[in-house]
Amino acid sequence: MQIPNKAPDQSIESYEDRFHRIHAAIPCGVYEYYLALDGESHFIYFNDRLLEILEIEREDLGKDASLIWKYIHPDDVGRLAAEDLRTRETGEKFFIELRVIAASGLVKWVQVSSQQTNKMVKGVYTRSGYILDVTEKKQQEAKLTALSLTIPDLLLIIDEDGRYVETNQSKYLALFFPDYPSLIGKTFNDIFPAEVAQNFYAFIQQVLRSNASISIEYPLTAKDGTVYHFESRSIAMQELINGKRATVSAIRDITARKLAEQESIERGIELSLANKKLVKLEQLEKVNQELSKALFEKNQLLKSMATSAKAASMGNLVSALAHEINNPLGAMSVNTQNLQMEIEELGELAPINQKLRLEELIQRIAKDNARAAEVAKSYVAKFPQNQRPAIHVINDYAHVCCWDSAWEVISSEQ
Repeated sequence: MQIPNKAPDQSIESYEDRFHRIHAAIPCGVYEYYLALDGESHFIYFNDRLLEILEIEREDLGKDASLIWKYIHPDDVGRLAAEDLRTRETGEKFFIELRVIAASGLVKWVQVSSQQTNKMVKGVYTRSGYILDVTEKKQQEAKLTALSLTIPDLLLIIDEDGRYVETNQSKYLALFFPDYPSLIGKTFNDIFPAEVAQNFYAFIQQVLRSNASISIEYPLTAKDGTVYHFESRSIAMQELINGKRATVSAIRDITARKLAEQESIERGIELSLANKKLVKLEQLEKVNQELSKALFEKNQLLKSMATSAKAASMGNLVSALAHEINNPLGAMSVNTQNLQMEIEELGELAPINQKLRLEELIQRIAKDNARAAEVAKSYVAKFPQNQRPAIHVINDYAHVCCWDSAWEVISSEQ
């Protein structure tokens, strides 16, 4: 079968259309160029997206590939030149993120990649690559970086193998990992003792099995020997990191809270001990009150017994007093009777000798009465003041009995 002459042209045209259509849909600038032996660089191809990124027209760039350098940010020119020279000498592919200054003056972040092809032009291999606008991504990264710097928590991304993938620049890293960039890529087993590493690994596996946030508290000893307490809140990430499941953790210093809790526990123990002492003191106070009551009752009993003893002594004293008083009173009674008999014998006219006898009897009565009074006074002095009236009664009674009887005798005589 004979193929029409126009078919190849249509096929080529279709291929070119398809090529341009695909390149127009690609969200990055695509280019191919070569650096001639005379040092001049020439574009073989670049798409419109590259022009849109730099905000220029096709004629602004033309075929001279070296014109691209004037749009590179001055602070990034050195890095790009060094990377371009290295890969040109080694034939390797390079990948770099840098800033460009668009024709409008707007600074944009771009991702640039370039590699050597197997096609030769004028005795040199061409290079092809792409330029991708990553300004929005870099802005988000800058926001996240600024946000992470304002957050005191340590943020970690750890994969399913217990390997540290990413971290923020938290101050806590310096306490445990002075060279914290070296932490990335290491596992729990590289950093912690076997038992601690195993506990952390088990926790990561628990987080990966769960769809919820899980927290854990644990102590860690810093490089200077200080013990810190941390709380880690972790959750599984939905996206794979380097082909592996991973978790993101926010780690917060809770040392102050733990110390406060410990102090609260110690104070609670102190209060409990103080309360026990207080209860014991109350019990001792109760016992003391009971002892005081018993002592009071004892003293009352002793006082009662002393009173009884005093009463018994008073009885003996009164008995002795009565005995001592009765003797002179008996003598007074006899003398009184004798006096009475003498008076009866006198009649109306008594001789002088009988009167003398009468005076003698009266003197005896007075003497015995004085003796009784002295005895009574000596006993009265032995009693307290509030107990003397009873003795006075005795004394008065003796005085009345004796002197009144004598007065009746003298009165009847006159």
